[in-house]
Amino acid sequence: MGLISTGHKWRSHRKLIAPTFHLNVLKSFIDLFNENSRNVVRKLRAEDGKTFDCHDYMSEATVEILLGK
Repeated sequence: MGLISTGHKWRSHRKLIAPTFHLNVLKSFIDLFNENSRNVVRKLRAEDGKTFDCHDYMSEATVEILLGK
């Protein structure tokens, strides 16, 4: 299955996930987003002057947000 669906498949997937992205649902995650953003910034600042792969930090933040940590 690709990232983009069309027709009936798209409509059924859209119907399933749309409530997740309702503004009130997203608002309930603001504190979590902010906390994780501050953690990422703190970790990135610790890398000042070094060459590093930010993918690891962003992946970690994504997982923590998805798990609600």
